Amino acid sequence: MLRSRNHAGRIGRRRGLPGRSERGSTLISVVVVMLVLTMVGLTLTALVVTTTQSVVSSRDVVQSQQAADAGLADMVATARREGVDCDAVVDSEDPPAYHGEASCEETGEIAFEITGTSGTARTRTRAVYAYTTNVTTGSVTGALVSARLAGGAINISSIYIRNGGDFVIGSGNLDCNNTTIVSGDLFMAHGSVSLSNTCSIVGDLHATGDVTINNNNLIYGSIVTLGTFYVHQGTVAGSVEAVKGVTINSAGVGGDVTSTGSGTSSVYKGTIGGSVKIAGTFSSFQDSTVGGTVLAAGTGSNSIAPTTTIDGNLRLRGTLDTWGSGPTVKGTKTTGSASVTAPTITLPEDLQDAGFSWVDYGYAGGALGTYAPLELTSAQCNFQGNASLTSLIDSLSRPTVVDARACNDVNLYAVPFNLKTDVIFVANKISSAQGLTLTSADGGAHAFSLVVPDNTADGTPTCAAGQGLMKLDDVHMAAEITGLAYSPCEIHLGQSAGVTNVRWNGQVYAGNLTWGGNGGSAEAGMQLYYTAVSLPSLNVEAGPVVSPGEGSLGGLLDRRDI
Repeated sequence: MLRSRNHAGRIGRRRGLPGRSERGSTLISVVVVMLVLTMVGLTLTALVVTTTQSVVSSRDVVQSQQAADAGLADMVATARREGVDCDAVVDSEDPPAYHGEASCEETGEIAFEITGTSGTARTRTRAVYAYTTNVTTGSVTGALVSARLAGGAINISSIYIRNGGDFVIGSGNLDCNNTTIVSGDLFMAHGSVSLSNTCSIVGDLHATGDVTINNNNLIYGSIVTLGTFYVHQGTVAGSVEAVKGVTINSAGVGGDVTSTGSGTSSVYKGTIGGSVKIAGTFSSFQDSTVGGTVLAAGTGSNSIAPTTTIDGNLRLRGTLDTWGSGPTVKGTKTTGSASVTAPTITLPEDLQDAGFSWVDYGYAGGALGTYAPLELTSAQCNFQGNASLTSLIDSLSRPTVVDARACNDVNLYAVPFNLKTDVIFVANKISSAQGLTLTSADGGAHAFSLVVPDNTADGTPTCAAGQGLMKLDDVHMAAEITGLAYSPCEIHLGQSAGVTNVRWNGQVYAGNLTWGGNGGSAEAGMQLYYTAVSLPSLNVEAGPVVSPGEGSLGGLLDRRDI
């Protein structure tokens, strides 16, 4: 009995309380659970921190992208509003910040590069837009212009300057003869002019030197000279004003004749539609008719023959040598009167200032406004009989400046260009363009200009080392083509015997002009159809420059993050 109770007690104690080994297992389990919970907590904490950082970083990236977009929008809006500025810089004042810069390409493209920043995030984007440069263009004055005449003088003949074109010469002496017609004005800045054998000027003639007219010449306008005026068997439809003396021999003047020189003047077999007024005296005045007044302000004797008829008054400060009965004066006659004063002349503007002004056109390479560049190599200089080179020019479809300065000389002899677009041909020398033919491939109007550049911007023609002759004899230009032949060096014009349809439309602008005409009639000679030609302005040192407000922004060509 006693043994049985003890056994039951032991059994009861084992079931009610754990033993020592069971208590150790429980402790291990608790520790494991606590470790798991700790790891979960740490993981959750790390995840929260990482998520928070990711959210912040993503926000910075988005904001930096938005800042870059805002900078681009700012630059584009400014360019459209104020015009293209190739050096534009933009910065935002408030975060998120952006910084943008512009740069232009010669191909007519402008690139905007913008960096947007927010926190530690940076976004760089680049957008390329097309733009059209509002490049200033300039045109020279005159259809045929020469700064000076080779050798100091030139004999020109058989050329017809049409469409009211002017003939302008800076310095030298001009001998114009053999059926030459200038449909505009003739201006000689420093030198004399001699016209003979039906060399006709439809406009006015202004010269600083003497003016001489011989043998059936007709001046439809007026003449002003700072020298003397002499005419024999010619006609001036307008008036004549000379700072020095006047001599009229078997000729007619439709308007007034005025001389402010103190020397003597003479009229023989003259027909004067207006008045004759001089500051000096008349050495001879006979067999003539005057529609207005005759006045001489000199104090000496005036010889006026009875064979002269004066429809107006005769007013002399000096005495009258009557040669008998004296002239027929239909108005009043006054002699020996101190009230007779010398006439005055108001000089035209071109004779008041410094005279001739040369326009410098330099070229340093690259595009010219809307003209894309095409650079030739030193192996692409001889176009004569070269179909591939000719086709190269004919195939151009957008305005192009052909840079042939790598050539010592360009040969365009008998080359036929059939143009689809406007072309400016720049070279150091074009010693042979004889027989050059220019036509329009599509029947539209196109420009073709030949330029030997003047890279010294000093207002005078500078023919640099390596530059030289441009020879344009026997050129054939279709009516649809116009252009400027420009060179600070020599330009030779002419027409060979037996060659017909020689024609240039536009302008010729030469440092030195030389001539080789064939002596035929003006209508059969070289035809220069005047049209004012504009070329993009050129920067001597750096080529074309687009300053703020001088370009129009076009469409977007490309955009990407960089």
